[in-house]
Amino acid sequence: MIGFRRRSSLPPAFLAACLCACLPGAASAAETPTSTGPVAQVDEPVLRIPMLAKPPSIDGVMEPKEWEDASALSGFWYDYGQADFRYLAPDETQVEIYAGFDKENLYLCGVSPIYPEKSWMKTRARFTDVLHHPLYGILWDDHYEIELRPYPDNVKGFRLGLFKWVVNPTNTFSDQCWTQQHGDGFKYKSNVKVRSSADGQRWILELAIPLQSFLHLNYAEKEEHGAPLVPIPPPTARPTAAGSRAASAATASSSMPSTTTPGTPPRPS
Repeated sequence: MIGFRRRSSLPPAFLAACLCACLPGAASAAETPTSTGPVAQVDEPVLRIPMLAKPPSIDGVMEPKEWEDASALSGFWYDYGQADFRYLAPDETQVEIYAGFDKENLYLCGVSPIYPEKSWMKTRARFTDVLHHPLYGILWDDHYEIELRPYPDNVKGFRLGLFKWVVNPTNTFSDQCWTQQHGDGFKYKSNVKVRSSADGQRWILELAIPLQSFLHLNYAEKEEHGAPLVPIPPPTARPTAAGSRAASAATASSSMPSTTTPGTPPRPS
């Protein structure tokens, strides 16, 4: 399960996309919501995240065609708190989400309009993992909240734990792995790469979350039949510095012409 929340001075919009299963208790998808309908009773959308042919540059700039292979999701509703969905967000505040992955990272991009245009964004937080400080807490800034449970069964996923990132417009972030056994989980370090940009019309957030960072606490365990709880592609092998020097020496040696002293038979190869 993957969820997004974008908070601003307007009522926050909760953005949720279940990757493999809908949330427990969801009603039949036959109930078509209206702009004032009971959206909380409708099935969660399914977002299938593809493997990207080329990873995006995480620089906060959404270049043309950079995310064209990614999945995209929009059409979010306002959440007035605790999944109290009432109204479809208008174009002026509607958020777009893009997602993809490769063998190294999960890539996410959020595009949020700035409304009113040219208005200032609140961004006072400067310290990693400081959420609730009355002056410098990230939660009081404009921010994204990203929640991930990398397991298809939401009931078991709740027991396994929740990965969470909170990011403001100046790239100050908090990452944590909450579990029932270990609490808030602020000791978790994801090594996420975060970059943002804002031009007065929209705020673009790009993230690269290392896939290996999901093998943490309960998610590092295996299923009863031995398969990993979180199947992750093997990382791309990178040559070490010593290996690179050895390869360079071997190449240089093989490229040197062989020479012999007159009257001396050549050494056997």
